[in-house]
Amino acid sequence: MLKKKLIALLLASSMVLAGFVSVYGAEDFTDSGDGATMESVTENEWDEDCFSDTEDGDFTSEESGDALFSDEKEIPAVQNGEVCIENAGQGMTAGTSVYNSKSSFGRRKTFPQLADMGNSPGSYSLNWANPEYTSYYTDTAGNLHIVAWKNQILYDVSCNPDLNITSVTKVKLQLPLWGGFYAAPDGNFYVVTGQKNLDENDRLTVVRVLKYDRTWKLLGATDISGDYTNMFKGIYIPFDGASLRMTQIGSTLIVHTGREMYGMDGIHHQSDVTFVINTQDMTLINSDMPYCSHSFNQFVVNDGYNVYFLDHGDAYDRGLILSSFSASSDGHIAQRSAVNIFPFMGPAGQNYTGCQVTGFSLAGDNLITVGRSVPHSFSVNGLTGYEDLNLNAFMIITDKNSKASRFIWLTQYSPSGDVIRLTEPKLIPVGNNQYAVLFSDETSKQSVLHYLLMDGSGNILLSKLYKNVTIQTDSQPILWGRNIVWTSGNYDNHNYDGTETFLYEIPVVTTPLSGIALDQTSLTLDEGKTQKLTPSFAPVDSDDVKDMSWTSSNPKIVSVSADGTIKGNGYGQAVITASTGEFQAQCQVTVRVSETDDPLATPTLKLSQKAANKMRLIWKKVPGAKGYQIYCKTNAQSSYKRIKTLKTGTVSYDAAVVPGVKYSFKVRAYGTNASGKTKYSRFSPVKSQKAVVPAPSKISCKMSTGGTLVSWSKVAGASGYVIYRNGEAAKTVKASISSWKDPESYDSQTGMYWIDNYYIKAFKNVNGKRIYSKPTKTVNFRS
Repeated sequence: MLKKKLIALLLASSMVLAGFVSVYGAEDFTDSGDGATMESVTENEWDEDCFSDTEDGDFTSEESGDALFSDEKEIPAVQNGEVCIENAGQGMTAGTSVYNSKSSFGRRKTFPQLADMGNSPGSYSLNWANPEYTSYYTDTAGNLHIVAWKNQILYDVSCNPDLNITSVTKVKLQLPLWGGFYAAPDGNFYVVTGQKNLDENDRLTVVRVLKYDRTWKLLGATDISGDYTNMFKGIYIPFDGASLRMTQIGSTLIVHTGREMYGMDGIHHQSDVTFVINTQDMTLINSDMPYCSHSFNQFVVNDGYNVYFLDHGDAYDRGLILSSFSASSDGHIAQRSAVNIFPFMGPAGQNYTGCQVTGFSLAGDNLITVGRSVPHSFSVNGLTGYEDLNLNAFMIITDKNSKASRFIWLTQYSPSGDVIRLTEPKLIPVGNNQYAVLFSDETSKQSVLHYLLMDGSGNILLSKLYKNVTIQTDSQPILWGRNIVWTSGNYDNHNYDGTETFLYEIPVVTTPLSGIALDQTSLTLDEGKTQKLTPSFAPVDSDDVKDMSWTSSNPKIVSVSADGTIKGNGYGQAVITASTGEFQAQCQVTVRVSETDDPLATPTLKLSQKAANKMRLIWKKVPGAKGYQIYCKTNAQSSYKRIKTLKTGTVSYDAAVVPGVKYSFKVRAYGTNASGKTKYSRFSPVKSQKAVVPAPSKISCKMSTGGTLVSWSKVAGASGYVIYRNGEAAKTVKASISSWKDPESYDSQTGMYWIDNYYIKAFKNVNGKRIYSKPTKTVNFRS
């Protein structure tokens, strides 16, 4: 009765999905004696040309590039795909960085070997999902492997814990459409590819399931022809408007995906389709299958005895359809139940559902579903509905035995409020029957990563937010050691760039912090001394992120560095605060100075002048001084005025002066006595000097084309220079000029040079008058 009802409803549907790729012809699978060809190449040689044509024409130029879109051709029998391995070495370390400059939370690294591969910002396009073009697995050595598909080539990139690529393996596949990859519990790889069947050929191979060992040696394959039936006959386009996922029970492989069908009077409806395969001989098992039309995303898991399917349906039924099947020892699966755990509003067959289901997993006796959706009938802030509303993240906990479900909104943004950009929630098992749920949202142009640690019953054990971190990927992240990793493009302020591929890594947090403390809550520190404060964390076994920030209430008294090292800078008290997340700990620091009241030594002052507008004061450092005070008076003043106070470490000062004016300077040191009061040294002996315009230095003279070239060094603060020839002023130039060519020194008719004598004076304009320097030494080109 159920099947008859579905048939009647399906015939009323009108959904048609468009295709893009033409087809090959097909022939039955025969075992070829050819083994996999493996070749080692250098980095510069590594490209698709490393696959040479085989003698029997399996990988000819006709089967690549634009030929994939040409007329139907016979497909060669399945055989070992040609395999190309690149050993990348250990030196590829450039590009690794932390997410935030002041945080150790997470790393990312660019992988040029995977550029422009599988970098869609999400698993859904429009209303339906796509196959995952990037997958992950770990090997026995603890390395992460990134498996990505592009242009009929499968790339297996090995990455060590230092995020360095150690090898790249490439496998060329024969069919042009990608289905999926599965690193199975039996230690083998399963790869699914396909091709279109636009001529509705019952005998055409439209899906091929390939079995490889862990060295990418082909062990077998299953060809599935166009007449394959699930409720309705025919595979018109495999994997269309759908994803593909696999699970394994013993020697039974279950492949759950979608297809456009053709056995309906020329109407190409879409539904799910399932293949049950005996992996020992790679033969199809005639078995029951779930049915959902249209099915826009497919998931499958098992508990060793039963298989659980989840379909995103828009018609029959319309919602998230959870089906359970029992598995027998011969590999046959038989349906036990089907339930709609999230019914959608709207008419049957309307492709828009306002929902995207993005994770499905088994946790003990519960099945966990996550995704993002508009409310439908599950109220958010009192609102329901399904069109033109904001998405929120959700979780559904379903008892696998009773099929009773509990719906949970993980976010509750107003459905009708400001637009919230919410990425697809990802569900990652992290051990101990615990799961991490990751998604990002964006408000006010700031991306925030939500990290939820949950148990198998849907209880939130830990919730953390990380600013300026985004998870935006179409792949399923994987647990690698104690880190969660995935690949993606670059996301920056609403913009997603998939031309580069990055590996992202964040730590798993399972035991949250309950507090922090410092090894000292108060201490006394001598001025100029340092000491390190050490934080401790509760509980001691917490694996929470422990990024510390340090601040001082008065850095002039006590400063603190990024590692918690404090330094006493001056007499007094300050509070040092250590922070991580919402927790803080403090230490009060008292800085003391020397307990002696011995007087400070008297500075000794020297004057010099190398600029027309500055006079330099120099003295030796006084032990125990915190700084120095400089006093000055001119011949027109009756008393000294303090013109500058300098801090410790500075033992020179350039005082502004006017040429022709006499200046008198004195300096004293100051410090702090044992009681914290300021003490002073005696003033230095007064040093007086009339400000002048310094003479230029480094004057030179040489023959040059058309005249004698005179050069000199500039004088800072000068207004200009006068060049004298044979004792008479020959030329006045601006302060910016430091050379002059004398045309009078050259006889153009005879080509002879006169031997003239030159000297220069600098001058400074003061109150409309020029004040000159002393003359430089006299030079000519002979001297």
